[in-house]
Amino acid sequence: MQQVVNLCGRNIVLESLPPGVDFRETSIPMDGGPPQVTYEGNGLPGNSISLRECRREARAKSKSIVDNYKLLNNVLARYEDLIRTRWSKKTRTQRKTILHNSWHTTIPTSHRADLIAFRRSELDVGGEERNEDSAYWWPHINEEDLLTPATIPRFLNSRGRNAPSVFVDMDWDSTAIGRELSADLTEYGKLVKVPAGAEDEGIKISATRGLLILEIQKAVMEFLINVCQGILHEKDLDPTALQQTVDLERIQSPIHARLREREDYAWAMREDPSFFAVVVNDWSEHSSDQIPPDGKKISPNLSHPIRIRQHWDRTVSSAINEVYGYLVIWKLMSDKLDAIIELQKQQAKGNYGRPEDVPGLVDAVRILKVILDK
Repeated sequence: MQQVVNLCGRNIVLESLPPGVDFRETSIPMDGGPPQVTYEGNGLPGNSISLRECRREARAKSKSIVDNYKLLNNVLARYEDLIRTRWSKKTRTQRKTILHNSWHTTIPTSHRADLIAFRRSELDVGGEERNEDSAYWWPHINEEDLLTPATIPRFLNSRGRNAPSVFVDMDWDSTAIGRELSADLTEYGKLVKVPAGAEDEGIKISATRGLLILEIQKAVMEFLINVCQGILHEKDLDPTALQQTVDLERIQSPIHARLREREDYAWAMREDPSFFAVVVNDWSEHSSDQIPPDGKKISPNLSHPIRIRQHWDRTVSSAINEVYGYLVIWKLMSDKLDAIIELQKQQAKGNYGRPEDVPGLVDAVRILKVILDK
């Protein structure tokens, strides 16, 4: 049985890099000894980890990548237009501040910072040792490219609208070698065992390279999430975070006020004859019975005593029905809202685990929704 990395849905064989290559090396002894991954070259620490630690590192990085990809995709679905607008309105200084606050180390100033770092290392023979990891692993993260108005929105769109595996080739190619792999987010970064010879069906790549790809993508996704947070500073980007509970007691106050208003209106209709007459006359004046047909001065509905009586019957009935109809609706709304608030208090006391477990709460919410929909 050979150990491979399942990276982006493809079997990746754990094989050693040639001696002298300045990347992290994978060593799998053929005598049955424990596989080791060593870190060498380019300023990386010279320690080693077991295959179990390699698996743990791959799992942690891949989970971070997938979680941030899903979060970024959700953020773009909600706020992409707002992000574009706000970024375009920010000054160069404001953009630079957001970028530097979002990246885990110093951002290079120039385009193709990896080439500049390489030239500097060639010329600086025997000079001071520099930490150029960011320039080598993430050459596209630099001020010259990212401070333009269009680059960050495009960067967010490409990484947030496409699975991480789409960029495996580009991310690895940015460090010299690239391979195109297909995606399976559920298996992304997983270490699995395959029978001997199965590597012929996959793509040969060392665990070193796989871990480096995960490291590159992890930092990029974290950077983009931080950029979004810097632009949308007042927004909660996490869609799974607990939403703010609606303050029903604040809604309760205006509903009670409208209910009292409707009660006063109904009492005035009942106890004050002059007010009743004003309301009924207003209904009569705005009734369709008052509209005469073309060529006539009076409506047929008011041309005969019987029809006039029917008109007033309809008018009085409509005026009264409206008063008590609205009174009933506001009364039901107020009662159901009061009941929901009381039931929520019972849940908050710890008597029930979920809202569905509180007797009558779901039914009260449904009835209130029906009333509001009407």
